[in-house]
Amino acid sequence: MLFLLFFIHLAAQAEPTSTANSSVRALGMGDAYTALADDESALFYNPAGLARVRGINWKIFGVGAGASGLTAASKVSALQGGSASAFSDAISELYGEHVWTGLGGESIFTLPMFGFGIYNHGSALIRVDNPVYPNLHVRVVNDYGYVFGVGVPAGPIHFGLDLKYIKRTGADIPMGPSYIADLDPAAVAESITAWGVGYGADAGVSLVIPAPFFSAAMSAVWKNMGKIQFRSLGGSEIPDEDNNVTLGLGLDFDLPLISIRPAIDVNYLNRSDLQLTRKVNFGIEIGLPLLDIRGGFREGYYTAGVGLNLG
Repeated sequence: MLFLLFFIHLAAQAEPTSTANSSVRALGMGDAYTALADDESALFYNPAGLARVRGINWKIFGVGAGASGLTAASKVSALQGGSASAFSDAISELYGEHVWTGLGGESIFTLPMFGFGIYNHGSALIRVDNPVYPNLHVRVVNDYGYVFGVGVPAGPIHFGLDLKYIKRTGADIPMGPSYIADLDPAAVAESITAWGVGYGADAGVSLVIPAPFFSAAMSAVWKNMGKIQFRSLGGSEIPDEDNNVTLGLGLDFDLPLISIRPAIDVNYLNRSDLQLTRKVNFGIEIGLPLLDIRGGFREGYYTAGVGLNLG
């Protein structure tokens, strides 16, 4: 209980870390999915999970969309034109607001120990901070990529590796008062449509302990090993993708008519600039006939989800 109270009272205040390749199922349970990933999502969470894939599967097309800060959407529209005073007023109205939207789709093929996917994931974030010295921050990223992964079982220990090719379009632009005063929409548009190519890899290992009606998995993953840097032919600066060292623990109770899957992840172990509350995610999924119910805690915020299974 003390552990839970610690996280409730120290909710994260800074901008969220990336959810570009997160699944809706995992986000419902706090995005704590590193040790439980044993389907196509293993290509993005933990390639060692490919060693637990059963059968031949093809997600022909999956799509996900999301948004936050919808109440500020009308305020953002005021930035598109008008007089200088109107623009200044619009900036003032956005102080403290975070407006985010995301859209993505993928097609993924898996069979035991192997997986291949094509995906296109994009997101845009606008926020305004510091009313005394106003700063407008725009981050727009769209990734079109290919990913290929292998997972190999060696008894209870599973090893995995995936390779990624990513074409990234976008920019991460902090705008101070002088930049805002001379804001050129054409220049901003040119910045966020610049693109570059990057190559990356993820490595994972899992210890899987099976038992009747129950299994446990402990995992370690190094995502975007080193860092993914994007080379732009036009010389534009494309946002990098930071590496992330994650430890995960997941349990799977498969009982008659019900399944229970609690999990916890500790992310960004290689970063000292993030508070502990930004690093720990935990959640649970309760599977009932036709219905899955999910809840969790991600970076200091509650999450919840539901899934409907129609065969």
